Amino acid sequence: MFRRFKDALPTGNSLSAESWDRRHRAIQWLLWAHVVGIYIFGVVAGYGLVHPGVETSIVALFAVAASRKGFTRQERACLATFGLVASSAILVHLSGGLIEMHFHFFVMVAVVALYQSWQPFLLAIGFVLIHHGVMGVIDSKSVYNHADAQANPWKWAAIHALFIAGESVAALTTWKLNELSLEAEQATRMALEEAVEDLADAQALAHVGSWEWNVITDVVSWSDELYQICGVDPATFSPSYAGFMLLVAEDERDAFGKVVGGTLATAADFDENVRIVRPDGSIRLTHAVGRAECDPAGTVTKLFGTLQDVTEKKRLEEKVRHQAFHDSLTGLPNRALFLDRVEHARARQIRGSESLAVLFVDLDDFKSVNDTRGHKAGDNLLVEVGRRLTRVLRPADTIARLGGDEFAILLEEISSIDAATGVADRIMAALTGAEAFSAAAQPVTASIGIVIESPSGVRNADELVRDSDIAMYVAKKRAKGRYEIFDAVMREELSARLGLKVDLQRAIDNKELFLQYQPIVRVDGQGIEGVEALVRWRHPTRGIVPPSEFIPFAEETGLIGQLGHWVLHQACSDAARWQARSSSEHPLRMSVNISASRFCHPNFIEELKEVLAEFPLAPNSLVLEITESVLIKGSEVVSQRFAEVKELGILLAIDDFGTGYSSLGYLRDFPIDLLKIDKSFIDFVACGPEESALARAVVKLGDALGLSVVAEGVEHENQSEVLAAMGCEFAQGFLFSRPVDREEIDALLKNADASLVAAPV
Repeated sequence: MFRRFKDALPTGNSLSAESWDRRHRAIQWLLWAHVVGIYIFGVVAGYGLVHPGVETSIVALFAVAASRKGFTRQERACLATFGLVASSAILVHLSGGLIEMHFHFFVMVAVVALYQSWQPFLLAIGFVLIHHGVMGVIDSKSVYNHADAQANPWKWAAIHALFIAGESVAALTTWKLNELSLEAEQATRMALEEAVEDLADAQALAHVGSWEWNVITDVVSWSDELYQICGVDPATFSPSYAGFMLLVAEDERDAFGKVVGGTLATAADFDENVRIVRPDGSIRLTHAVGRAECDPAGTVTKLFGTLQDVTEKKRLEEKVRHQAFHDSLTGLPNRALFLDRVEHARARQIRGSESLAVLFVDLDDFKSVNDTRGHKAGDNLLVEVGRRLTRVLRPADTIARLGGDEFAILLEEISSIDAATGVADRIMAALTGAEAFSAAAQPVTASIGIVIESPSGVRNADELVRDSDIAMYVAKKRAKGRYEIFDAVMREELSARLGLKVDLQRAIDNKELFLQYQPIVRVDGQGIEGVEALVRWRHPTRGIVPPSEFIPFAEETGLIGQLGHWVLHQACSDAARWQARSSSEHPLRMSVNISASRFCHPNFIEELKEVLAEFPLAPNSLVLEITESVLIKGSEVVSQRFAEVKELGILLAIDDFGTGYSSLGYLRDFPIDLLKIDKSFIDFVACGPEESALARAVVKLGDALGLSVVAEGVEHENQSEVLAAMGCEFAQGFLFSRPVDREEIDALLKNADASLVAAPV
């Protein structure tokens, strides 16, 4: 009991030196004001000129002593306190014990409480009690001016003590609240300082420096790492725009200056590669990113951004370039490289007279190989098909694996359609006997789509691959193991694909959509924290349509509202059912992705209210995941929407954090609850301190700002271990579970201690 009482009291002496000095000067001014005021009051009250002077000299003595630097801070406070309460006693005396004059004591006790220190405060309280009691007995008429008080001085001393006690409670409460506020401010400041230090360390590891240029004052500031990147000494080099431009390679200076000038004129962002020549002559390849800040009139007032030294990464980039543009299984070019080569072929073709052809090759019934013989057999078959297709082509031709069992072939400088169909015939023949490499019983065949483009054609690489894909689809639909040449008749097939909007509307109406859930787990292995709802589409003819195909389409066509409405209601319905079954005091969290257009829609808040009213769901168990693009908008509507969502008690998460273009200021300005680190930062998190620096910085930043952090795309045990060491609390990914149906979530939740493992690839 005593300890709780002691904890409830202020500790005292919590003011900074600056704050204490400022308050003490004000109290000294008040003391000297009393010296003058009391003297005038005594003279007016009829005490002559000498008696008031003697009385006020006491106050003046304490005022002088309280100003002496030789005394400690506590001693000066006590001297000033004694002078103040002595002023109260003198005024009571000069007024003949006027009861109303006793209120001066109350005011002085409140003034003394400004020191927020126990010694002067207790001194003031003690003086009041002694004055009212002892002096009331010795000379009651100098303290009280009415008969009852003069007859019973201790009774009235007690009454006044009760008033002082009440005032003390209020003063001590205010004092304690000020201390708590100061402690919280200090803790927040320390946490932010640590986060800034961690971010500086991360910048050093990632070789990223930050800069800011106040265009109005022409003041430029650099981070420590930026000095390192540019090879200049911060002690001798003063950062400026002109000084930086002198470090830019001479042959790039004009071009980069125009880029910066364009940003100053239009407030457009810039993102440029620029070579830096250090004073020692060494050259660093850097990546510069900048953004403008404008005043209400639209005039650019500030530029800020980053400069990353990517010189050392070039060596690694060269090493992984082959992996980036080649298929890891077959070693063939992948889609990106194939499209690039088609574009280059089109550029060369325009200057010539020969046609080119693109062949889209898709193995028939390949899925049955994986299903019946296993993925190893399927991989062996794909490798052998790649070899056989390469052997039937000319050295100048290009073959690529686009993904799965799809291959594409580029034939340059062909004089007729027969040249392309001849290659298709050779492909058919080359596949004979390939079944031996998959241990499959059925022969291996392929459906092939062919598109011919003349020099006068207008299609680009993507369009040529698209049209060859359409021709292949027609070939597979008509009869497998054959080829078709794309022509105008097949535009109907293309129109059918453009009918996706109708199909998607039907899917929403006919309940072809369904949800899968990917668990979000605690990295320390303590179970499932929540799940993320992921929408899927089971098309009646096409099978499972990937979200990457229909969700962007839904946003473009305006169907995202209906789609998102269904997803939100279905997810909340499942979440409410799981929470009702659970005995845990912490309800399972349900994360739902919300597009920027839906988040900013005028009816979105009403929709959330309807959901919370319809389902018995704890609001703080619903997490709305939005992308950084919503933050970048920074409009009044966005700010209002954030406030309205938080008023409902719903949590907000930034999905794929770090991939957008948002500053750290957004995390301060908006009430974010969670950060989800993008998978691209997690892939290499276990490869070393440099590769994990940004992920570590995000975790530290989240900790400093009180935000939960979820790592996305965790696929390997060593990634999980590194994240746990960083202090990342939550994660999701194939290491723990693939997205699964709600029935499988039911099974997982029945055993809260069950460990999650990755589903087979």
